[in-house]
Amino acid sequence: MTEIFALLGFVVFILVVLSNSNLVLGFLAEKILEPGTKWFMRVFLGIDTPRTGLEAMVGRVLRIDSDFRESDTNDGKYIGTVMLDGERWKASSSEELVSGCDATVKAVENLTIKLEMRHAK
Repeated sequence: MTEIFALLGFVVFILVVLSNSNLVLGFLAEKILEPGTKWFMRVFLGIDTPRTGLEAMVGRVLRIDSDFRESDTNDGKYIGTVMLDGERWKASSSEELVSGCDATVKAVENLTIKLEMRHAK
């Protein structure tokens, strides 16, 4: 069903481009084209990830430059700092991370990066 709306949105978009001054087509484009375009970009072009902000960090892979140490709170977490885009960030992980290994950013919470070790495939 979503594919039909995406196709219909694309058709409306073409009609709007061809007849730039029609307000009815403009309204249809806003209500139909925008969701269809977002779906098309996400499914076919893979453009769904944010480009800026804290959300853009999720999924990034980085190299650990210093060993993480066990947290003082005995909660099974390991803490340390990492460099990301030229900035030093506090980081935590449920696994022990050592210098030289790669890790993936899983979340950013309270300006602390949550990491997961990246295992070789």
